[in-house]
Amino acid sequence: RSFCKKEGIEFVDLLGPFREAFRRQGKVFIDGDMVHPNPLGHRIAAEQVLASLEREPAFRTGVLSLSSKGGRHE
Repeated sequence: RSFCKKEGIEFVDLLGPFREAFRRQGKVFIDGDMVHPNPLGHRIAAEQVLASLEREPAFRTGVLSLSSKGGRHE
């Protein structure tokens, strides 16, 4: 978190969304592994990163966009 702040990079904290999903839906990590997300965990992470991007002015104005194939375009 401190590195991101120092470098001016938005930190996307997944801990809260992962905890909430665990309470509501169960596991968010691969069985026996508390590091690698399962499909639900990946979806939550993607939603959080997209929400973060959508708050960026360049993304909202179309200067930065995502293609339908998932690539980055400027």
